[in-house]
Amino acid sequence: MANQEKCLKCSTNKRKDMKEKDKRIKCYQCDITIPTVCANLPDEICDILETNNNLRWFCDKCSSLGPSLKKLTDSVESYKNAVTTKFNELNELNREIKSAIENINSSVSASEENSINLTFYVVN
Repeated sequence: MANQEKCLKCSTNKRKDMKEKDKRIKCYQCDITIPTVCANLPDEICDILETNNNLRWFCDKCSSLGPSLKKLTDSVESYKNAVTTKFNELNELNREIKSAIENINSSVSASEENSINLTFYVVN
């Protein structure tokens, strides 16, 4: 087994007999890779995890973080919603400002046209 793939369970269980060819599984959260035997995962479950991209496996350490991770996810979602709301408000204000600028430009153009017509009338 390579050093970067050292299994904490193997060293705890003194399973030094693991071979490089032994099947391993990677934690979706922390990326630790451990032998499936140490994770107590039957081959059928491993096959299902390998063939279904929408299923995730979490090591014991990351699984125990579940409630904290849920709070963090909820908090991020809440901030995301708040930012989205503010973004939508800014977009609406931007549309109103653009409309006001267009109205001002139209008024200025109309005033300039009237001024030119008035000047032409006074001169002639």
